Amino acid sequence: MELNGREIGFRRSVYAEKEIAKISPNHDPSKLGKLLSGGDVVVALETMVTFIRALSEAYENHRKRKEPGYTPNPVTEDELMDESTDTVIELFNKAVEVFKEDGKTTVESEAPKGKNGEAASE
Repeated sequence: MELNGREIGFRRSVYAEKEIAKISPNHDPSKLGKLLSGGDVVVALETMVTFIRALSEAYENHRKRKEPGYTPNPVTEDELMDESTDTVIELFNKAVEVFKEDGKTTVESEAPKGKNGEAASE
């Protein structure tokens, strides 16, 4: 997604999850929805901004490690606070989409092998 003329990327990482857990009730990210639907607009907006910023920083830091010479440019809280609520919600929804997608299990397994290296029969 683009913001202020630059592409904003998102990535789920241990760093991002830690930052999200810090603001979640009982440090449990699965309870983040309580902050968003609790009726306090200030808390909801601060939660969205923190979520966006954490995933943006994770994406930019990952690029820095993968692309020698790359200078990270994560979205900042000041930038987000200068945007419309609709823009912040749109960015948040994209960040949530990436968070969910990056959290999917991608490990594939093979069927157990028998003593002679062939697939075990049931």
